Amino acid sequence: MRLRVRDLAWSAGRGAHAVPILHGVDLDVAGGLLTGIVGPNGCGKTTLLHLVAGLRRPTRGTVEADGEDLLALTARERARRVALVEQHPQTGLDLTARQVVELGRIPHLGRWGRRRERGGDVVEEVMATSGVAHLADRAWGTLSGGERQRVQLARALAQQPRLLLLDEPTNHLDLAHQIGLLTRVADLPVSTVAVLHDLDLAAAFCDHLVVVHAGRVVAAGPTAEVLRPDLVAEVFGVDVRVEAASGDRLRVQWRGLTEVP
Repeated sequence: MRLRVRDLAWSAGRGAHAVPILHGVDLDVAGGLLTGIVGPNGCGKTTLLHLVAGLRRPTRGTVEADGEDLLALTARERARRVALVEQHPQTGLDLTARQVVELGRIPHLGRWGRRRERGGDVVEEVMATSGVAHLADRAWGTLSGGERQRVQLARALAQQPRLLLLDEPTNHLDLAHQIGLLTRVADLPVSTVAVLHDLDLAAAFCDHLVVVHAGRVVAAGPTAEVLRPDLVAEVFGVDVRVEAASGDRLRVQWRGLTEVP
């Protein structure tokens, strides 16, 4: 799926008290690749994901997927195309991990709640892909933050989306599980957009990067072209060295602050 966002804007509040968060964002996401969104805290990264997912309505602008207006779709229709994994996955229901993953099949239910063919097979497949098959019978409340994040990834994949949105997917994971999760995500046959704070992980795994600063896209393109030390210094206030690592991956080495936050 190719994502095309044009002149997307959103403000918190209404009328004279409205505070602009995003200012006319343009964004293009190529099909089948992993695109990372990076930027300082509070720059609008999560808001951008929520607008694309349809959780918020933009002040202005368009969101298209393969030429289709995502904002004009019903919630069910959109959920068959786009899946979102939030930064802090929560559920107040007393469910097992497998039951949480099964929630991802809801957009594909037939009339009167009848499950369409292969629903159960899909759940098994995505739990194996996400590395949570062994957690199937565990109660949600007994899972660690990292385990919940991986179960929610499986739930999103159970929607069989063409566009996967991830908000800080590595937030609750140790280093080994961060690398494992992003390796799995990078191998998925879907277009993926992931908000990431760790520039080193973004450099290692993302095909493309979008840099957001103060509610605007200030750079976008192939990771090797976007992740320049001068841009990192300007946007993040950090002095870094960007160099080649194994294969075609990049590595970001922190050298110091350019200014004290």
